[in-house]
Amino acid sequence: MKPEDVINELITRYSTSREFAHAIGEDAADIIRWRYGKCRIKARAVVNICRLHPDIQPHQLNPDWFPADLTFTFGGNKHE
Repeated sequence: MKPEDVINELITRYSTSREFAHAIGEDAADIIRWRYGKCRIKARAVVNICRLHPDIQPHQLNPDWFPADLTFTFGGNKHE
């Protein structure tokens, strides 16, 4: 699955792309760029998305920066 496919799926979990942008602390215009593959998802956004959605892996959002075997731990809960 490409990063833009993951972003599109995540947007469907919110009422609007603007609501999704607000939830992850990013600009709504960036969400649109990510949605259409116009730019890479920022590292801080990857962290915020993975914090809110533990079912999403960091490498799914930006495989150039995050290897498939990378794990995040938030509040003592391991995120693989």
